[in-house]
Amino acid sequence: MSRNVLTNELIASIRQLKITARPSSLNRREGLHDSRTHGDSLEFHDFRGYVPGDDLRRIDWNIFQRHRKLILRQFRHFQNCDACIILDNSASIHFKPERRLAALRAAAAIGGTLLNQNDRLELRVGTISVHQYRNGRNALPEFFEQIEKLSNTKATPAMPPIPERRRCWVISDFLEPQGLDFLRKRLENSRPFTPVRIFDNEDVSPSLRGNLQLTDVETGSSCSVSVDRDVLPGYQAVYREFLAIIDSFSSRSRTSHYMINGDDSPARQLEALFPGGILQ
Repeated sequence: MSRNVLTNELIASIRQLKITARPSSLNRREGLHDSRTHGDSLEFHDFRGYVPGDDLRRIDWNIFQRHRKLILRQFRHFQNCDACIILDNSASIHFKPERRLAALRAAAAIGGTLLNQNDRLELRVGTISVHQYRNGRNALPEFFEQIEKLSNTKATPAMPPIPERRRCWVISDFLEPQGLDFLRKRLENSRPFTPVRIFDNEDVSPSLRGNLQLTDVETGSSCSVSVDRDVLPGYQAVYREFLAIIDSFSSRSRTSHYMINGDDSPARQLEALFPGGILQ
């Protein structure tokens, strides 16, 4: 199958990434998330000296026989989360190929890492499809193939609801045709999720100038505007308010606000999402 989204190098990089689980959002099915706690699990982690009150079952009696010291075996506590990725399939994401590719690569990176850590994953694409992957890393080829197929889908207008009791990533530009107040209220009423925002350089600093007729790709409505250097500070103020709304939601949800620039290279996009190879 020809690839428009993922190169062999990018897939190889994704296989080296890691997602750290948040214990509060996890269920009891064992996977390969490395949590920040310690306990019984599948993989030995380290030794430490015995402290009164420790579980005697964790003492390494072979070491005691050889060295007459009470040493505990510690294990890395792996837990598994049922994860969901919601991929924005709106017209604004489709407006530029670079934005669409950035969103698909972000979905591939997060989903591929989860599956590689033996998680169960659900991928929701706008309101058009739901794809479930329950076989962990064995489902990676099927998942990457589906990501490639999604590069040919047409835009759909709505986003699905955030599922309950799952760790969820929403990959979107978060541009609402109804405006900032609508976005604010929508996020205030939403279940927690991790926002992965897709943008490009024109969002940050528009190069448009002069007398223009602008058309909203979501609604088809048009308006006439005159853009000069006196207008741009007002745009920048609204854009900062837009970012503040998403930052506020992230803070309340105890998540991070990830920002992926569609104009960046795939490698830089991956580093923005997985700084140091790890997504918290």
